[in-house]
Amino acid sequence: MRRLGLSIPLYNEEEGCVREVEALLAALEQAGIPHQLALVDNGSQDATGRLVDQLARRHDGVLAVHLSPNAGYGGGILAGLAALDTPWLGWHWGDGQVRPEIVVAACQRMARGDLQLVKARRMERHDGLQRLFISTAYNRLACPLLGVRTRDVNGCPKIFTRAALEQLAPRSTDWLLDLEVVWGAERAGMAIDQVQAAMHPRQGGVSKVRSDTVVEFLKGMARARLGRPPWAT
Repeated sequence: MRRLGLSIPLYNEEEGCVREVEALLAALEQAGIPHQLALVDNGSQDATGRLVDQLARRHDGVLAVHLSPNAGYGGGILAGLAALDTPWLGWHWGDGQVRPEIVVAACQRMARGDLQLVKARRMERHDGLQRLFISTAYNRLACPLLGVRTRDVNGCPKIFTRAALEQLAPRSTDWLLDLEVVWGAERAGMAIDQVQAAMHPRQGGVSKVRSDTVVEFLKGMARARLGRPPWAT
């Protein structure tokens, strides 16, 4: 099993970040997966930054990355990726809505095949009607507008080979990061696979996905459909 590096974006997650990071570390260690985590305090205004530093001191292979001000969803993830030096790398949410065993399953899928990207596909949603509506609308529009074949574009974790991620060279600092890499991977003919996952309710903190996020998605997809994807500017 190759060493896995994960960027974990955290913005005002003091209520649950320690619990979720500890659970992820325990799952990876139990599965025998060598790992490195970059915990990104993305301009938090609560105690998240202090807790990230404590986790980095407590665990080998845990890195603390601090950003100020908030660099956006994609910006936080990209900052974490830049701190990692592993042959497999990607990102996973730090809010506990996708369980750590899905990260383990994605790594095991990567190890079994000649794949360049493995991601989660959320088959169950238990995180509220607003998130369900936003996700459903986005995925039903992304496929016909851009010809994206992969379902649940935003599903995480996402794990890449380093060569694949370097080829994609993602730039999006906003919510379009997931679309950029999946769209790019398909266009490059990369081998992609998915593992099934459930989306659980948060155990603390507040969701950062809002209804105006859909507007951001739609603008980005429209530009990409016209041959002017935002990440290419």
